[in-house]
Amino acid sequence: MRCWGTEVILALDSSTRTLSLALARWQGQALEVLAARELDDGGQHGHSLPIAIDALLREGGASLDALTGCAVGLGPGSFTGLRVGLATLKGICYARHLPLAGASSLRALAAAAPGVDGELVCALLDARRGELYAGLFRGPRAERALPPAALPGWLSEMGASRVRAFGEGLLAQRAALEALASPALAFDLEGPKSPTALNVAKLAGPSGDTRPEALFAIEPRYVRPSEAELKYPEGTFKPHPTAG
Repeated sequence: MRCWGTEVILALDSSTRTLSLALARWQGQALEVLAARELDDGGQHGHSLPIAIDALLREGGASLDALTGCAVGLGPGSFTGLRVGLATLKGICYARHLPLAGASSLRALAAAAPGVDGELVCALLDARRGELYAGLFRGPRAERALPPAALPGWLSEMGASRVRAFGEGLLAQRAALEALASPALAFDLEGPKSPTALNVAKLAGPSGDTRPEALFAIEPRYVRPSEAELKYPEGTFKPHPTAG
């Protein structure tokens, strides 16, 4: 059970090269924005995040003591960025006995798109390695990592005959996607590019469970295996025999 009271939430999304932060207050079921920041730091969130949180709190006229909970984007996205964001908020919440709630970064991106009745939207983030993170929303909901060429087939499997696609992934793989000339895809180049912390907070809702086991059970949603998992599927690094 979540309590809809007056809560001050620190929210962030660090899944892309844009670091998004928001300080917001739940008033019943309405979310009031106290301060918000979008920083394109090139993905160097480990360096930017502590300074950005301090500046956000100052702008919102609050301190860490005022927080009643935190919300975080869980990805998919940059593996390092997601770990930095989640570890930062886990540290704050553990030290101050605060609850932490998470939400899909792709869904937070989709939530920023203007709503059209009956329209399917496909949020795209840059997965690098020549792939996309794709999230299908306002219909069958699903998230997947795939190469651009596989996107129309996946949409067809999901029963989506036509969707509006947007996000940083569209820009990163624009040439490859346009070359497909797929009738299933309508490109929205002016649509939202990256998830916002405010939408993460809205999707996560007011915080609840403050138990340490609940806090540390929250993990990023990578969608695909990490580089380490691909290189070492057995989970053990074996040095070269000639290594000293």
